[in-house]
Amino acid sequence: MLVWTLLVISYMAVASCVGSPSKFFDRQQINAPQERDENGYALSLFIGAALIILGAKFTLIHYYGSDLPFWDQWDTEPKLLYIPYDQGKLSWSTLFSPHNEHRIFFSRLWALTLYAINQQWDAHLQTVANAFLHTFFGLWLVWILWRLNDRRDLWIIAGVFVLILAVPFSWENTLFGFQSSFYFLLGFSSMAILLISQSRPFSTSWMMGIFFAVLSLFTMGAGFFVAPVSLALTIIRAYRERRMTWRDGITLISCLLILLAGILLIHVPEGHAGLRPNSFSDFMTALGKNLSWPWIDVPLLFLILWCPFVILSYRTGIGKKEKLSGYPLFIMGLGLWTLLQCIAMAYSRGFEGSGPASRYMDSLSLIPVVNILAAHYLYSHSSASFKRRKGFVIACSFWYAFSVIGFLNLLINESIEGFSNMGSSLAKQSETVSRYLASENDNVILMARHMEIPYPDAKRLTSLLRDDAIRKILPVSVRKPLAFVPSVSDRNDFVKNGFYSAMPVIKDRNVWGSYVTSKGDRNTGYLRSERMPPPRLPYLRFRIAGYLDNSRLKLDLYDMDHQLIEAVVPKRLPKESWMSVDIKSPRVPFYIKATDQTKEHRGWFAFSEPTEIGLFSIISESIRSAGRALLVMGLAIVLGVIIYAHLQKKEEIPYHSTEGYNEK
Repeated sequence: MLVWTLLVISYMAVASCVGSPSKFFDRQQINAPQERDENGYALSLFIGAALIILGAKFTLIHYYGSDLPFWDQWDTEPKLLYIPYDQGKLSWSTLFSPHNEHRIFFSRLWALTLYAINQQWDAHLQTVANAFLHTFFGLWLVWILWRLNDRRDLWIIAGVFVLILAVPFSWENTLFGFQSSFYFLLGFSSMAILLISQSRPFSTSWMMGIFFAVLSLFTMGAGFFVAPVSLALTIIRAYRERRMTWRDGITLISCLLILLAGILLIHVPEGHAGLRPNSFSDFMTALGKNLSWPWIDVPLLFLILWCPFVILSYRTGIGKKEKLSGYPLFIMGLGLWTLLQCIAMAYSRGFEGSGPASRYMDSLSLIPVVNILAAHYLYSHSSASFKRRKGFVIACSFWYAFSVIGFLNLLINESIEGFSNMGSSLAKQSETVSRYLASENDNVILMARHMEIPYPDAKRLTSLLRDDAIRKILPVSVRKPLAFVPSVSDRNDFVKNGFYSAMPVIKDRNVWGSYVTSKGDRNTGYLRSERMPPPRLPYLRFRIAGYLDNSRLKLDLYDMDHQLIEAVVPKRLPKESWMSVDIKSPRVPFYIKATDQTKEHRGWFAFSEPTEIGLFSIISESIRSAGRALLVMGLAIVLGVIIYAHLQKKEEIPYHSTEGYNEK
């Protein structure tokens, strides 16, 4: 937890340093109420944007995600992290060990932190936590860009980021718990590019930039790209100033050392050679598809989509026609970093010129960001006469329309189909694993189709699932329930599957109920279990149906001295449907007693064997189920700000001038 606390403090410190008030700004010219209004606009907009992004992500996770880990997680998490952690044998070297081409230290530490607080392996919890992580890094970039741009154009900056963060182009990263490395890569790299390129060597901010550049090496294999980008920006500044100082030399040497360290840390797996392009033509095709995002099927369109960035880079870096301030310099840095990402993806995953997978689109989505911001910057810094030229207006309109159509094309033809199919596959995988654990029959997994199991090697998966240490940490959807054994010394009037016949059967779970076919809901009596040991996890989940009201229909947990520990009470009557009810786990041995003392109509209930679940798994369920409400709230807040701003006749929110980066 100390690592995460220090990182958050670092981000907050940097955010407070960017865009401090300009010495040319006279605060007496703007009264306090007006300044408070402007700050209120910005705060409201950030809150609304955060709710929109989180709401969209939670909604996708809720309807299409799964708590069952997927693919690489089975290799990298339980036996590498969680089991050694529980046994006190986890070493720091394990966290830094390679995974494919990468050193994913922070992703492993993030996953380990979530497991440590939850004591259960839950991909749903990971995806919910990752949604907060991605939203934080994305809105931090909005904050930095807004402050560097003299607190102008917040609507443009926030709008484009909300688009790429909320719309599920990179749905794989949203639905899979193992993808946090992309978010750490974005967050640490952007921090390093900002601080190294816009700070004096050995200042506090410069040293923080070097620090985050080093941290980037342990996010993904592409983490060292911050070094060549920072090096290029330093050279551009020296060229514009027509001098290279010893301080610039220090920055260049530091960047070269980080670059060298990053190259040495890369691990090249032998089995991944087949993922690379077979020819230069394949490489160029894959590169063109990456650069042309969102038009990933038309490789040559990058010649149009990258025009604003190329023009800005020329006018600012070479042509000297634009002022070299922090805002365009940072846009150039993000663009160069994204360009290197495209090249790396084409080289490492460009087999037969294939286009980018969904998981790479969080990085590629910066292409429209840097180009839209570059286009708006060029437009706002053009002369009034130039803006009125028909050719310029037509070109801008065409470029924006072309980008919007590309977003819609990618969403409709790729993303929606992708996450819909994956949602079905994830549901089928949970069903397959549950059936296997209930039957202990290897053929359930060995005979399943490729996407009906959560790991590509069926034999390896059965071996993992036979491990008791892994079974103890499995998520609630597939976890074996606590065995409910009816007491041999008491009368047992409840029967298996004793519920209304029209209701769905809970697969792979024993269910007991007071509804008997011969008597219907007029059956009465008791059912008591044998002694049950205290559970490992803090909560138990029952599936309840019927009319359990805790009066004459009861389901209670007692200790072995017959003292009531907890009553199972649903928030509302489930009636002829199944409802999950969570209660705190007993800390002592206990037994379960079911009671039906009513012969009235609808006087029955049924319950499943209880399953253990972690506290934060329950919390994550509540959070993701609120996704649509958060989305609506965010849209309402943003709409309210727009209406209020229009009524106040404000053209920009906020608009007053501040300075760029304030060096320490």
